[in-house]
Amino acid sequence: MSLRDNWFKIRNERNALPRHLARRFLFGPLERLGLHIVGDHFYEPIPNLRELAATYDATPRPIAGHDLSVARFESSHLDRLRRFAPEFEDAVRPFGFDPTNFFFRGADALSWYGLLRELRPKTVVEIGQGVSTRIATAALEQNSSGGSSPSTLVSIDPHPRLREDQLRPERTRLEHIHQPIQDLPAASLLQRLGPGTVLFVDSSHVHKHGSDVWHLMREIYPHLPPGTLLHIHDIVLPYPWPKEFYTQQKWFWNEQDMLEAFLAFNSSFEIVLPVHLLHRDSPTIQKTLSEMLPDFPQRDLGYSFYLRRL
Repeated sequence: MSLRDNWFKIRNERNALPRHLARRFLFGPLERLGLHIVGDHFYEPIPNLRELAATYDATPRPIAGHDLSVARFESSHLDRLRRFAPEFEDAVRPFGFDPTNFFFRGADALSWYGLLRELRPKTVVEIGQGVSTRIATAALEQNSSGGSSPSTLVSIDPHPRLREDQLRPERTRLEHIHQPIQDLPAASLLQRLGPGTVLFVDSSHVHKHGSDVWHLMREIYPHLPPGTLLHIHDIVLPYPWPKEFYTQQKWFWNEQDMLEAFLAFNSSFEIVLPVHLLHRDSPTIQKTLSEMLPDFPQRDLGYSFYLRRL
């Protein structure tokens, strides 16, 4: 870039000079210390939080080609809750589920358990291990308690949250893979999936070159075998990513935005269960849960989003 072009940018673009200095002199040395210094500039991915707070719009937005009305999902989800919520607490307790945990509780936990009990999958592959693993093990154990053939739970996480001896299911086959999903051949994952299987994803939530979300969006989701049920966590569609996650938590995650673009006019996937939408906007679901489970944390609206590959 010529000196004239640089001078034009400095004079006309807000924070162009600090951004140039950060990229030219600070980025390399500080990256070696585990820090990334960039400019507050329209070319950079981190938003200006004052501007974001001033312009944030919490209105739900449609996803082109998909019906995200509460009425479409409410009846089936109510039936599922009525069938399986009464057994939930007794089923998950032996596997160490803590209802006050920060990571996966409330509507997420109930929905995950109920879907696994209803669908009785032969294989569950999870990317991201933790509380959801405890719930999945409990549900799969219940499924096989009546003499049904046992299921397989494949848990993939480079930083496992559970020791392999912590769950000890009697019938469910557990397989632990301690590697980043990017390091596994895509074909080895895809061959485990298809009708009667579930892929549960709780990732880094960040789409950037080489990340797990980048890999999943490129190598896994477009090639899922038909019939696979896909869960993606920390998704609140059709609502936008919560303002406080940006301004208070400083979570600049963009997985939801990538998923929204991926689904637009994408007839190869159907939305099966938008948990956040239902537990936020359905008074019937809220009332049913308060009657069935008086101690249920109603404010935990859930961040699970379920799709099926058609």
